[in-house]
Amino acid sequence: MIDSGKPLIDGWLEGAKPGYRGDPLRWLERWVRLPHSARSTQFDSELAPWLNDVIRAVCDDHVKSIMVRLPTGAGKTTFLELITCWIVAQQPGPMLLVEQTDDTSKDWAESRLMPVFEACDPVARLFPEDRHQKRKSSIIWPHMAMFMSGANMSGLQGKSMRYVYCDEVWQFKQGILGEAVKRLHDRWNRKFICCSQGWDSSHDAEEIWKIGRTFEWGFTCAGCDNWSKWAWLDIKYAELAEGETEWNWQALRESVYHECRGCGHQTPNTTAGRRAMAAASSYEGQKTGNWVDGHVNFTLPAWAVWWIDWADLVVEWVKANTAKRLGNVDPLKQFIQKRGAQIWSAEDDRPNVNLLAANYSWVDYANGQKIDGEATRFITVDVQKDHFWVLCRAWTSVGTSKLILYQKVLGVDEIVDIQQRLGVRDNLVFMDSGYESGTVYDYCSRFSKYNDAGWLWNSGWTALKGSKQERFAHFPAQGKRVDRFFSPPAKVLGASGKHCRLISWSNLIAKDKLTHLRAAGPDVWAFPSDIGAAYMKQLVAEAKRDVIDKTTKAVTQRYVPIYSENHAWDCEAMQVVAASVTNILRGANSE
Repeated sequence: MIDSGKPLIDGWLEGAKPGYRGDPLRWLERWVRLPHSARSTQFDSELAPWLNDVIRAVCDDHVKSIMVRLPTGAGKTTFLELITCWIVAQQPGPMLLVEQTDDTSKDWAESRLMPVFEACDPVARLFPEDRHQKRKSSIIWPHMAMFMSGANMSGLQGKSMRYVYCDEVWQFKQGILGEAVKRLHDRWNRKFICCSQGWDSSHDAEEIWKIGRTFEWGFTCAGCDNWSKWAWLDIKYAELAEGETEWNWQALRESVYHECRGCGHQTPNTTAGRRAMAAASSYEGQKTGNWVDGHVNFTLPAWAVWWIDWADLVVEWVKANTAKRLGNVDPLKQFIQKRGAQIWSAEDDRPNVNLLAANYSWVDYANGQKIDGEATRFITVDVQKDHFWVLCRAWTSVGTSKLILYQKVLGVDEIVDIQQRLGVRDNLVFMDSGYESGTVYDYCSRFSKYNDAGWLWNSGWTALKGSKQERFAHFPAQGKRVDRFFSPPAKVLGASGKHCRLISWSNLIAKDKLTHLRAAGPDVWAFPSDIGAAYMKQLVAEAKRDVIDKTTKAVTQRYVPIYSENHAWDCEAMQVVAASVTNILRGANSE
């Protein structure tokens, strides 16, 4: 590092030095060490060859925007560590690194980025001597500044950057990505970089992706010498034989291989086989399209990453499709986005509505009779001005269920009579508190119990409140934060002075789950053949549509009313919440 004894002059001279003129990969191999890497602590461009062209694009002054969709485990964090070393040492300019939250940004900077900087000699020599200029949220180098922030408006205000890097943008709320782009202030040498797994089709990232030229990772077949895109259809495995219903997981794993769709050449599922295909892989750009020069996209799926076992992916795929048949589309969505690094379309959340009744009657369960394999049952209540709609559904431990009551009643005492007749415990009764919340808290707390220590937390009915918020933070006694589509229970006080539980829940996600359960058919989600016209109409009273947010003007997905009478739909959505809170619907907690 230049040292004249005058920091401002030193910084100017450092930034004005002639840069490295060779292939940036050679510079990175020479200088960058990756202390946390599971495969090699020294950067090797042959180890993850899908990163090479992306790195070159970052170093190319003609490229202004780089969007990268990679699966989990493909080296997204390594990519960021590599390019930040290059930028600091070779192409300096103010840089903003945006993570999901301020805390994750600081943790990553401290645990991952700083050790990489300290191990890279050309970067380490540039560290400011004043320790106050090197913090978790920023580093003020002599020749440039680097800031780390969460994906929030306060962290993105008042900064003019040459580089903006956004990590895992699928988690960013509407409007944040656009605000990050604005930090570049139309600089001639600006660089906007996003790296993420797949996102929803309505996400802001999709609009940026559409204006870039897309380069897809493909392989040159050892059999026919033709280039083909990596496709999931080329991963082959033994299907269930006719009459079989249970998978032999070990046999399934042993049956996995890759087959070229052009010539039928087969590659065994071994580390050597997968790595040979990776070494013969390259990007090819789309030939036609409406892209803007200087905007590029790169993408590849997990089955192109040689250290990821295809057998693991096949097992995930089979289990995800099994869950889908049971009405739970979440594992499949996660496979598409996290493993495939692909877009989850809004159309995938809109299965056809084809309501089929099951072969049973109300009277079969009118007096508390159990369904086969029953684990629990819930009552959910939609509250109106002068009446209530009451729904009871019985659930098995594997997430299948039967509707056993849907009825309009005039008073709370009638709900209690139904509860007792059907054998539903107090803490398994859930009441919507969106209308007259204080009155609902009184209804729920009426059944709360107390001892000398105070209110018994798991007693009484539970109040529910639908929300536009999609995720709620949970902090288990041991472990990291988990985001779920319902909140932890809160303690609320009714006007009578007694307590009850209140759980908020995402309208969008709960109703997505309900939509897929509804489409799964009577073997999974059943209602009786003598259900009645009111229930049938109310069950299709809302549909998912694109709507424009009045505040942000962003297009988002919401369920909108088709009919004003939607009570059965709301009661069934609350059943999804109840079954998820109690872990009957497994996988719901991963939201």
